[in-house]
Amino acid sequence: MITGFLLKFLTSGVLEKLLDVYKSSDDNKTAVLSKEIEAEIARRNAVKDVIAVEQGSWWTSLQRPLVLAPFILHIWAVVLDSVFTFSWDVAQLPGMFHELEFAVVLSYFITRPIEKGVRGYLSK
Repeated sequence: MITGFLLKFLTSGVLEKLLDVYKSSDDNKTAVLSKEIEAEIARRNAVKDVIAVEQGSWWTSLQRPLVLAPFILHIWAVVLDSVFTFSWDVAQLPGMFHELEFAVVLSYFITRPIEKGVRGYLSK
């Protein structure tokens, strides 16, 4: 709900109101400003359309889970080995991969709900 409001706010809700105010005036500066606002609205709508097309493709939607899969498999291997003592001896990922695993998994669970919210709003 908040995401939908923010997206509507950022995509032109306020700009359209400003445009109505500027169109009602006869001043030459307001005519120029109204043209600039119309161009900004068109640009933001184009950006919104590009995002909707990119996220609608199976290929662009599949990339994130493919990057996440090795880290999830590693986490499950560690958990299963620890709980059931399978004696798999699953090692901790070396150096920066350990930190990357944490960052990737965390960012997936933060960004995925936001993406779904935006997708839902754009499909209306």
